[in-house]
Amino acid sequence: MITLVKGEINPTTRSSSVLGFFRSQSADVPRLATASLLPSGKVRAGWIPAPKVSQSDRVYEHQRIHTEDDFASYKSDLTGRYYCYRFSREVVPPLGLSAVPNCHKLPRKHGLKGITSQGRENVKESAFLLERVYRKRLGFYTLTCPYTDAESIHSYNQNISYILRSYFQELKREYDRKNCTWSYVSVLEWQTARFDDTGFPVLHIHYIAPCYLPSSRSFIVDANKIRSLWRTAVRNVVGKDCNTSASVDSQVVSKSAAGYLAKYMSKGGDSFEFLAQNAPDQFPSQWWSTSRNLRKALKDCTVILPLHISHDILSGMAFETDHPAYLQYHKYIYVQWKEIDICVGISAQMSTNMVANWQDFRGKLGEL
Repeated sequence: MITLVKGEINPTTRSSSVLGFFRSQSADVPRLATASLLPSGKVRAGWIPAPKVSQSDRVYEHQRIHTEDDFASYKSDLTGRYYCYRFSREVVPPLGLSAVPNCHKLPRKHGLKGITSQGRENVKESAFLLERVYRKRLGFYTLTCPYTDAESIHSYNQNISYILRSYFQELKREYDRKNCTWSYVSVLEWQTARFDDTGFPVLHIHYIAPCYLPSSRSFIVDANKIRSLWRTAVRNVVGKDCNTSASVDSQVVSKSAAGYLAKYMSKGGDSFEFLAQNAPDQFPSQWWSTSRNLRKALKDCTVILPLHISHDILSGMAFETDHPAYLQYHKYIYVQWKEIDICVGISAQMSTNMVANWQDFRGKLGEL
């Protein structure tokens, strides 16, 4: 269980810092501080295991064997191994094939708890990058299930990943015909109101993508074309014709792009436990997705901070206003292990003035 807990650092008392707390919990485990700066200015800091000593031991053992002093013992050992191998081949017959009983343990179903914290963070950061590149040219789209019968809805939920893959592929071809770059980030959500009214759990999709042409206020793909593409994608997978005239909603993003998706990533939580127990086969394995170029841009724009800055963040020194990586607010991250809450890192927001010292987007957003 991972919990986010607000913490307060007293600059004069380092015993309350993450560094001191972590050392008191596991002082015998060698670890290194690490911190990464995300495009929006959010900072994730924690600990990674130090390089294992066994790696250097293997290099030393390899060098030791090839020295002249140990060559005789090495040769004797090699000869003994050869005769042991020959004896085993002559006396013990080969194993051959045997009937192995089938494993009755079913594979673990992913996605039963909704979108993960890492996925939620990736969606927000991806939306931030899209907003930085396209400004007021982004569109917010919602796609809903066009069926009302239980059998079609069940098939729709089970094959939602194939439906979306087909839909986004055709939509990308439309963008390519207009010489526009296809970039998107999407999330899935249960329609709670529809579930309360009909008793059928139904998934629908929200995604953000460029909507205007670069040189004008004309739409890249109009609403009628989007409805046609959605109808084709759903019909080809489910195998039943449908009417998508009321299944597509589109609007221009006027405020924060990340805020549009953030309010949908938290909805449907009350229904998750009930649906996970009664309809686990209708849950998607992943609740979010992005285009390949957006995933690459997010990776390129994530900065790994230097070791001394990472150490200052975990020790509490970065919470002082004169620090080069000044953090405005922070949260401690605790992991419960054997009924003990162990602090494993910090989630914080770097000051806007300080982000420019570490973050450089030049040449990293060219594919968006």
